[in-house]
Amino acid sequence: MDQVTEYSSSGPRPVQGQRIPRATQRFLGVIAPHSPADPVPGKVRIEHDAWQIILAMLEQVGIVRHGPLWGSYADALAMVTDAGHSGYRQALPLPFQGLHLDPTYILGWSDCLSNYGGNDTDWIGHWLILPDNQVADDLAVQQWLAAAAELGVFTERHFVVVVGTDAEQVRGRAYLYQQRKATEIALSVV
Repeated sequence: MDQVTEYSSSGPRPVQGQRIPRATQRFLGVIAPHSPADPVPGKVRIEHDAWQIILAMLEQVGIVRHGPLWGSYADALAMVTDAGHSGYRQALPLPFQGLHLDPTYILGWSDCLSNYGGNDTDWIGHWLILPDNQVADDLAVQQWLAAAAELGVFTERHFVVVVGTDAEQVRGRAYLYQQRKATEIALSVV
């Protein structure tokens, strides 16, 4: 069912039986009484334009870079069509080393994409690049993803794509949070 949110002076409220965007639920505390749950993705597909946005973030080293991934689901396939960053730096706590999100930035993107990108477009995942751009070992990945799970960025239905370089080649791995740990799932870029 398509998602529809009405806005009034009291803030967003769900239209009976409609899906509420993840950012609205997360940052505004609006929960749909009978909103359908996102499926559990078994594979992530990132479109070329969204991948290029993530790759551009490799140019800025020395800090953690991360941001939301927007798209939709086709059964167990998560299809990423857009990528953003974590928000405006002046709105984020110092230092910028954590996985902090700027709620106004994420809400703005989410509203825009759900209205103009298609009603099924939502914040379905997140991307992460570590300070040195390197492909992290499994222990480091598990530690970063545990922090992302504590913040609610990483869930059983919302994946994280960790991107880094290894011998000058860019590599990405997608993970879901299953049984309190990061589990790798298939990732492709088209």
